[in-house]
Amino acid sequence: MLRQIAAVRGGAIAGEYVDVGPAGGPGRAELLRAAVAGECTRILTTDLNRLVRQAGGGEAFLRDLLDCGVGLTVATDPAGELLSGGHDLDKPMVAMAAAILQYEGESERARAAAMRRRRPRA
Repeated sequence: MLRQIAAVRGGAIAGEYVDVGPAGGPGRAELLRAAVAGECTRILTTDLNRLVRQAGGGEAFLRDLLDCGVGLTVATDPAGELLSGGHDLDKPMVAMAAAILQYEGESERARAAAMRRRRPRA
């Protein structure tokens, strides 16, 4: 999907950064390093949750990327539908989206904790 968006935009893929471990792991650190070094001009992601999936710090990470002059394109709309050319985000949109995603993550963690407390002990 991301390769299709890059092709539609006429861009080349400079690298792929995968982070399968805990949020803020080595893939994310390597992505920021590449942005600071000027090795990429745009980041394509399927969903902002892929970049902002930790409690706190997600908005700062996205701002750091944008401060490096790197563009940010999300491949799906809020309903998860694929956007043919992606959707570019500017700093105010990143701040708003990151705050919403952080709130959703905190709410989900709170719900999970409440469910654990309600379970009867065996």
